[in-house]
Formats: sequence, C-alpha cells, structure tokens
Amino acid sequence: AAAARTSQLISRWNPARIVLTGIAGAIGDQLPIGSASSFDEVACFGIGVGGGEHFETASAAGWAQWGSDDAADSEDVLNVGDVLALNRRRSGGDVGYVSDTQQLLTCCAASATSKDVELKRSCFPTAIAEDMEGFGAAMACALAGVPFQIVRGISNVAGDRSKDRWMVHEALE
Repeated sequence: AAAARTSQLISRWNPARIVLTGIAGAIGDQLPIGSASSFDEVACFGIGVGGGEHFETASAAGWAQWGSDDAADSEDVLNVGDVLALNRRRSGGDVGYVSDTQQLLTCCAASATSKDVELKRSCFPTAIAEDMEGFGAAMACALAGVPFQIVRGISNVAGDRSKDRWMVHEALE
C-alpha cells in the first residue's frame, strides 16, 4: 500500500523531494525510545522464500526486488536488491558512502517477539529499527527519480507488543 500510494501521489503532485515520517521499533540499543532518527538505507524483510528459520531474502534466493536492466525499453538502469540506499552523506556534505550507516528494516509484519527480531537480525545484522512502509515508499521514489528520506520516531522496542510501554507521542514529537 505504501508503494502504491506513494506512486500515485508522485504522479499527481510531482514533488521535488519526499520525506516519510512516522514511528518505528528499535532493534538493539542504538536508538533510545522517544528519540528520532534519519536513515541512510532501508532494507526489505519478508519478501523471499520460506518462513521462520528457513526464510531466505529475495537476494539470498538469487532474485532482485527490481531489475530494470533486463527491460529492452528501459533507458534508466535501476537494480535493487534487499537494501536500497537513501541519502548517503560523508562528513562535509558530499554524497557518498558512510561507514556508520543507519539501516531501517521494513517488514511485511512487525516483530511480535524477541525471536522474530533475532530472525530478522540474522538476515540484516546492521538494522537498528523496523517499520512497515519505508522500503515500499523508497522503491516508488527510486523508480520515479524523486529524492527520498526517512525520519522515524522510535516508539518502542521491536518485538514488544505491549503498547502500554510504547512512547508514540514522545517519538512523534
């Protein structure tokens, strides 16, 4: 839904840039609950083969999330695996790779337990937060050539479904 709606809105409004905001669950202890973070890349978990401990990401199974170089009528080549780079910057503001990349993990279903988080972390060990929309919206922007950024307030610990411990208001502030 996030990808489809983002594509629809890009087509309608032709924005110069898109910023996705909302909440996410922290993976690990890098991001405190109630804080906010911008991400350098977004990864996709849940699209692939198998389930549980037998799950393989699309890239691990030998497929791309998107591969336009195979299209005969494509002038632009965009190949996307399980990870999509967003706005990477070096110190001084130059666009490029940063070694301390902040990776957001987009999941079809949010983690319900710490075991779910461990499984996702086994595929994406550098992920520091999880959401459910980022990768789809980022893909729509990449296909349209629209610069895209994700900023998420950290409302909870991924895998903790007890909403009485979540800090949604603080995360959104």
